[in-house]
Amino acid sequence: MSREEVRWILASEEEYAEEAAEVSRLEAQLTELRSHWLEKTRGLIVVSPEEYRREEAEVKHLEETLRRAWSRWGHYMWERRHSLRRVREIREELARAVTPEMRVRLLSELETWERRAAAYLGLIRSTMDEITGLRRKLREETAALSRKVIATPELITIRRRIEETEERLEHERERLTRKVIAYKLRALVDSMTGYLIVYLDREIEGYRCWLLDEKTSELIEPVTAIKIEKTISFETDGHETLIAEITGYTIIPCDMIFKVEDITSKMRKKIIEWWTEQCVNYTKKGEAVKPSFKESSFVEDFKIQKEKEGAKYEMEIYEWFKTVTGEWAERTVPALKEGFGAYATDEPPLYPEMKLYVEYAHEEEPIGTHPPREGVEAIA
Repeated sequence: MSREEVRWILASEEEYAEEAAEVSRLEAQLTELRSHWLEKTRGLIVVSPEEYRREEAEVKHLEETLRRAWSRWGHYMWERRHSLRRVREIREELARAVTPEMRVRLLSELETWERRAAAYLGLIRSTMDEITGLRRKLREETAALSRKVIATPELITIRRRIEETEERLEHERERLTRKVIAYKLRALVDSMTGYLIVYLDREIEGYRCWLLDEKTSELIEPVTAIKIEKTISFETDGHETLIAEITGYTIIPCDMIFKVEDITSKMRKKIIEWWTEQCVNYTKKGEAVKPSFKESSFVEDFKIQKEKEGAKYEMEIYEWFKTVTGEWAERTVPALKEGFGAYATDEPPLYPEMKLYVEYAHEEEPIGTHPPREGVEAIA
């Protein structure tokens, strides 16, 4: 089973109320801190000394760059005025020229100075565009710097507390939106994950049975059925040693979680009866001779589930109930015999039937030497 939706958090009415009160307290604390911040900063932007010095240096750099641009502009203006003056002088000389050679020379000079005057006009215009951009940027940077103030230790502390409170408030709000009020009635430890397969007093998203992470109170995913598995090691000590690993399991709907003790008791009894039947011998006359095994030959063995299925946690049962004062209390159901595992599953229920499987061997043979035997028995 996979679940990508939000994970609900199981909570009692008291826990939900406490969480809501904590959110309200953090909201009030954040409002107070922000008010204190505005009072201390007067709406200015608080920056580190390093950041303030860096921006201050940028303003000074812009001022120096602008000064140099104005200097270049002034130089270009002088050069253009000089070029235009020379153009006027040459034209006057040209008007007085009497020989063709003098006119050719003066026309050449006139063309040179006119080109020079036009070039400086282009430089003057481009430099003025640069100056306009620098002046605008300098105004912006100066205005931005005037809205900033260097952070004092007190301001740094206030800002840190605001950030911490905002982060915690966001976390608490997120948790509060995921919290659902419901109470646990009964639970089994899931043998694969260690989570609780818990049956609740009300439905959440249409399910009353969920996998619950007790550490975080998160409902991991809904559970539709529970697989109850029993494993037993068997060994005789007669003239011919017989060794076996017997597994029996059934799958129950979640609402049968309250009958687990009765079901597991019947499972163990039925497993022993079934294996005894498997070991019946027949005489030459065809008469069945049913063996009589000692109780000590059957040993509860959860290790089989660990090795064959990767299970980690043996099944335990917990119950919750309301006391006379209306409070919820927990109790552990008296321990079952060992060798039981519980697994959340989405397989269809099998109960009241139980499937059985056994691997066995004689004498010094390894387990699995003989073909396994399987069976189905009613346990209701």
